[in-house]
Amino acid sequence: MTPLATLYDVCQLTLGTGVIAAALYGLHFTLDSLRTLAFVTLVFGSQAIVYVARERYGVLHSRPGAWLVASSLIDIALTIGLATSGVMMAPLRPLAISALLVATLFFAGVLETAKAAILALLRRKGHTPLNAYVQTHPGWN
Repeated sequence: MTPLATLYDVCQLTLGTGVIAAALYGLHFTLDSLRTLAFVTLVFGSQAIVYVARERYGVLHSRPGAWLVASSLIDIALTIGLATSGVMMAPLRPLAISALLVATLFFAGVLETAKAAILALLRRKGHTPLNAYVQTHPGWN
């Protein structure tokens, strides 16, 4: 596993664990509400990782494609709709989902900063994940 994949996995786990722990111990969510919150956290966190991982020079370096943005907006809208209405899950209040969305944006910023630090370290050592891949797969240059 590459250092960036490890970073993404550890950060996603940390976000999920932190959100669930805060909801359970701080806000006293019920078990059913925690299940809904876990689902929403996975969707939002995965969307953040998609945008952070797609560009190795930084999230703002290039605009994402229209299809990516459209599919992300549909994914997030469906998730919010299902979670607030309680279709197939316990309903969550819009305030809880809004707070999670803000936390996910913060998570994306932290993830982007950590990714930049890892890539800078790899560059100082003379390689990047892309260079390592190209060297082991000759047709990819």
